[in-house]
Amino acid sequence: MKKTTLVPKLWKLALLSALFLIPALHPARATSTNPCPVSACKYTWDPVEKCCNPDPRFDCVSICF
Repeated sequence: MKKTTLVPKLWKLALLSALFLIPALHPARATSTNPCPVSACKYTWDPVEKCCNPDPRFDCVSICF
C-alpha cells in the first residue's frame, strides 16, 4: 500500500520541481531579447551599448544597464 501512494507523490514532486527549475535555468534568454520597459516611449534595445533608446519623437531618456 505504501508503494501505490508514494508513486503519485513522487510524480507530483517531479512535475512541481520541473516547473520551477526550467525558468530558473534560462533567465538570460527571457531578458536578453528586449529588457526595455513597455511604455509610451517605444524603447528599442541596443545590444552593443546595452541601452534602451527611446523613439526620437518622444521626450524620454535612454536607460542603460
